[in-house]
Amino acid sequence: MHNSVIQVTRKSLSELNIVGISAQTTNAAEMNPLMAKIPSLWGQFWNNTVLTKIPNKQENVIVGVYTNYEKDYQGAYTLIIGAPVTRKVDVIAGMTVVIIPAGTYLVFSNQGPVMPQIVMQTWQYIWQYFETNKQYQRVYVADIEWYDTSSPEKVEIYISIT
Repeated sequence: MHNSVIQVTRKSLSELNIVGISAQTTNAAEMNPLMAKIPSLWGQFWNNTVLTKIPNKQENVIVGVYTNYEKDYQGAYTLIIGAPVTRKVDVIAGMTVVIIPAGTYLVFSNQGPVMPQIVMQTWQYIWQYFETNKQYQRVYVADIEWYDTSSPEKVEIYISIT
């Protein structure tokens, strides 16, 4: 694991409106290939060209938003894969609209040629990071995987903190 490439910064984000497709799952389910929903949700996102169906979207951005946490990373949560929109949109059939409140985040940036391994490696780093850096408390409001489509080898994962 290349911990040296993972950069951690603190950022404030304004409120975001996200539109996309969603599924509810748990990390335990995601460890079992027969129960995992995230790979098929990403497949559905790409195969159904979901991005083209989102109006008023921010250009060159795809997000995976983890929200509606039951308790923490060990409980159930909802994942929405989509894009931030520049203004509120009406509900689109088959899609979820979520409003992420403004907040403070630790942003974990990583890059490399192999997706989704880079993303999984970054999540493992994040879980270890919060075990050892007790000065930061996760709030489990919304955590965001932020992909800039003009930099396909890069991911930024925003973790909401107090």
